[in-house]
Amino acid sequence: MAPPSLTILETSQISPSAAAAAAPPPPTNSLPLTFFDIFWLYSPPVERLFFYEFSVAAAAAAAPSFLPALKSSLSVALQSYFPLAGRLRRSPAAADRYEIFCSAGDSVAFTFAETVDGGELDFDELSGGRPRDAAKLRMLVPELELRTDEQPQALLAIQVTAFPRRGAAVGVAVHHAACDGSTSTRFLNAWAAACRRILNPDAVLPPPPPPPLVDRSVISDPRGLYSIFYHDLPSPDDFKFHADPAAAAAADGVLFASFKLTTTHIQAIKKWIAARSPRPINCSTTIAAYAFVWAGHARARRSSGAGGGGRRRRLHFMFPADFRRRVEPPIPAEYFGNCIGPCFAEADAEELLGGAGLAAAAAAIAGGIEDLSSGLEGAENWMRRVKAVAAEQPLSAAGSPRFGVYETDFGWGRPRRVEIVSVANTGAVALAESPDEDEGGVQIGLGLRRPELESFQGYFVRALKDTCRVSPPEGSVAPTAVPLTFFDVIWLYLPPVERLFFYPFPHPTSHFLSSFLPSLKSSLSLSLRSFFPLASLLRPSPDASDRFELFFSDATSPGVRFTVAECSDAQNAAGLFDHLADGRPRELSLLRQLVPSLAPPDCTDSPPPAAAAAGVTVFPSRGLVVGTAVHHAVCDGSSIMRFMRCWSASAAAGAPAPAAAAVVVVDRTLVPDPHDVYSTFYEGVSEMRGSDGHGAATAADRVFASFTLRKRHVQALKDAVSARAAASAFHCSTVVVTFAFAFVGYVRAKRAAAGAAAHMGFAADFRSRMRPPLPAEYFGNCVGPCFADVDAADLGGDDGLVVAAEAIGRAIGGLGKSLESARDWLRGFKSRAAGLILTVAGSPKFGVYGVDFGWGRPAKVEVVSVANTGAVAVAESRDEEGGVEVGLGLPRNEMDVFQNYYFDTLKCLDDHPQL
Repeated sequence: MAPPSLTILETSQISPSAAAAAAPPPPTNSLPLTFFDIFWLYSPPVERLFFYEFSVAAAAAAAPSFLPALKSSLSVALQSYFPLAGRLRRSPAAADRYEIFCSAGDSVAFTFAETVDGGELDFDELSGGRPRDAAKLRMLVPELELRTDEQPQALLAIQVTAFPRRGAAVGVAVHHAACDGSTSTRFLNAWAAACRRILNPDAVLPPPPPPPLVDRSVISDPRGLYSIFYHDLPSPDDFKFHADPAAAAAADGVLFASFKLTTTHIQAIKKWIAARSPRPINCSTTIAAYAFVWAGHARARRSSGAGGGGRRRRLHFMFPADFRRRVEPPIPAEYFGNCIGPCFAEADAEELLGGAGLAAAAAAIAGGIEDLSSGLEGAENWMRRVKAVAAEQPLSAAGSPRFGVYETDFGWGRPRRVEIVSVANTGAVALAESPDEDEGGVQIGLGLRRPELESFQGYFVRALKDTCRVSPPEGSVAPTAVPLTFFDVIWLYLPPVERLFFYPFPHPTSHFLSSFLPSLKSSLSLSLRSFFPLASLLRPSPDASDRFELFFSDATSPGVRFTVAECSDAQNAAGLFDHLADGRPRELSLLRQLVPSLAPPDCTDSPPPAAAAAGVTVFPSRGLVVGTAVHHAVCDGSSIMRFMRCWSASAAAGAPAPAAAAVVVVDRTLVPDPHDVYSTFYEGVSEMRGSDGHGAATAADRVFASFTLRKRHVQALKDAVSARAAASAFHCSTVVVTFAFAFVGYVRAKRAAAGAAAHMGFAADFRSRMRPPLPAEYFGNCVGPCFADVDAADLGGDDGLVVAAEAIGRAIGGLGKSLESARDWLRGFKSRAAGLILTVAGSPKFGVYGVDFGWGRPAKVEVVSVANTGAVAVAESRDEEGGVEVGLGLPRNEMDVFQNYYFDTLKCLDDHPQL
C-alpha cells in the first residue's frame, strides 16, 4: 500500500525497444554469473536516489513531456543493457550455477508517483544534506524483492516521484549480482543521454556513451573461484555483513545525512596524515576520504556505546576495489557485470580513536590496497574473511568519487543531490564526487541513529576547522604570571562559558576570507595586548602544588585557539543559518558544532591549558557565527564582554586604536584574602571535580531556545509582583522579575516531586562590594553566589511568580557589602545539591548586542554552555531597551512545558496586566 504522503499514479513494465525486442541470439540469451557476481547473490539491492530541482515555470513546462520521455528513453537504453531486463535464476544445467536469463518478454518495473501537498515528503528537506528520516527516503525507492526461492529474480526497478512545482526524484534499485556500481552508473548515463535526445531532438549533444560489453568469457576462472565462493556463501539472513545489527534489524529511527569534503578539506587531510604517519603513504583522495570517514565513524559508535569491546579491540573497514585493470589481460571499462573484490583494512581501536587516528586509518587502508598488487592472489579467502570480519561489525563502503553520478542529466540539468540510500539499511557509508562541481571534492553519505549521527556531525565540523593560534604581537607583553584568586579557583574544574553571536552576512565565503578575516585576526592579536590573560597558559604554580596561575610568555603561551569553518551544506546554508539564529527551539547538537574547542580533540588535560578559544563559521551568502569559549577560572562575564567589545571595535575600525586605548586591570593584589579562602575553595572544588554535569548536553532530544520579555511585559510583571508582594517588600527590579519568571517556568518544566526544594543560584558582582572597591575595569572573576530557596510546590500555584520574586529579592538584599560569608559559599552549593537547582549566567547589563565587528549588530546571541550545566542565560533584548531575553536548553518534552508557560504568561500579561 502506498504511504499516505505518496500517490501511485502509474505502474508499468518497460521492455527493450523494438530494435532489440527479440531475444539475443545464443549464447548471449543466458549470461552465467562469474565468481565476481556470485559473491553478491544474497546481497541487498543497491538503491540510489537522484533529486532534480525545477522552477515552478520549468515544472509546468516539463510535466506533460518528461514522463513519456523517461519511459521511451529507458526502453532505448535497455536495448544495450538488456541483461537488466532479464531474470536471475538457477541454471538448468548445474545446481550450483546461476545465470541471467534474457528472453523476448523481458521488462523492467516502472512506477510513477506523486507527493501529496501538505504531506510529510518535502522536496527541500529530502534533497538537502541535513539529517533526514531514512524511512522517508525509502518511500521514493522502488521495491526490488530479494527472492530466496527458486523463482526468477528481477534485477532492476525504477520509480519516478514528482514533487509538484518543485522537482522530481528518480529512484533506482539494482540487484548487486547483476552488476557493480561502475556498470549501473554507465547504464544510468546511457538512459539519461537517450532522454536528453528525446526532449531536445534539435540540440547538438555529445555522442552517446559506448555500449556495454556483455561477453562473460572475458572473466577467466582457472582457479575455480566461483565454486569456492558459492560453497562459502552465507545464508541470505546472514549476508548483510556490513550491517550494524541494530540498523539492519529495523530502519526505523535511522537518520540519513550527507557531508561534503571540499578540495581544500581533502588537501588538509592529506597534509595532516603525511605529518603524522610513521612511514610515507601514497595518500590518494579516496584513501584520505576513507580514512576520515572510518575515524569519524569509530568515534560516533564509541560515543553511543555501540562500539563494544573497549579501546583494545580491532576495528575493521571493507571497501570495494575495481579489478578491471588488476587482472591480466585487463578487462575493458565497458564490461557489464561485477568486477570488484573486497579490500580489507584493520586497526587497533586505541590507535583509531587516538589523536593520530586519521593517520592510523590511512596506513591501514593503504596497506589493504597494497595487498591487491598481486591481482587475484589470495582471492579464494575473500568470502571466508568477509564472514570472519562480519562478527566484528565492520564499516563498509559503497560508491566512488570516480563514478560521476552528478553528470546524470535527463534534460533537467545536474541532480541537486544523489544518495545511495541502501547504505542506511546496511550500516555502510557511500562516496560520490562533490555535488558542487568542486573537482576533487567528495560527498559522504551515511545513515545512523541520532546519537551516533550527532557525534559524527561534531567530529566532521571539529576536524575540518582551519585552526591557528592568535597571540599578542611578539614582544608587546612581558613574561607575566597572574595568580588565580579565590574568586577564580572556584571555577577551576567547571565547563567553559560558550557564546555564539549570529550576524547576517549576504556575501560569499571568499569575500569574508579576503576582506574580513585578516582584520579579524589582527584585531584579536592587538586586543590581546591588554587582555593577555586570555592568551596565557593555565597551569599549576611552580611555587605551590595547590596554586594555579595564568602564565604568559611569547615562547610558551598557547594563545587563543582560533578556528574558521564553513557550512558544508552550501545548498541549505541559508535555511540552516536562519533556523539556528531563530529563538525557537533548535537542536542543541547543531548549535554546539559552532562552538570552538579550548583544546584539540586528543587533549585530556583537566583543566585544559588554553584559556580561551574563538572561531567563525561561515554560512555562504547568508551569515556568520562568531563563537567563543572562555575558561571561567580566567574571568567572569563582565570581563569577557569588555574584551569582546574591545576586539569588535578594533575589527570594525580596521585600526589598532580601540585596542590600544583599552584600560584593563589585571593586578590580583587588589583582591585580599586574609582568611585564606583560596585554600578552602581549592580543597572543595577538588572534591567536586567531575561532578559538573558537563555531559547533560549529549541527550539526543535536547533543544535550546530563547524567549523575549518585551519592555511592557517586564513592567507588567513588576507592577503585578509589587502589588501582591508582602508589606516588607523589596525593590522589584527587572533582574528580580526576569529571574523569577525563569525560575517558575524551569521548576514547572522539571515537574518537581511533591515536597521537593527548589533553589536558584545567581552571580552577584562584588567589585563595588569590596573594600576598597575594585575598578570596573578589573579583569578576572569578581562574582559570588547568591541563593534563593523555596518549596517547589509553591511555584506551581497562582502566586508562584510572587513567591519566586520575594525569595530572589530577599537573597539580593542579604548580600550586604562584605565577604564575611565567602568561606561558606561552596557549602551552600553542596547543601542544595539534593534539591532542584537552577543557576543563572549572563546579565541584561552586559550589552551583548553591542558587539559589532563591522557587520552590524548580532541577530542573536546565545550562551549555549548553560545547556551543559542546568542554567538559564539572561541578556538584554536585541529589539528594544528595557526588554530581556532568557535562553535555556532542555529535553524536548520539558521545553514544550516551558514554552507553553511563556506563551500563557505573555497572554495573561497582555489581557490582564495586573495578573
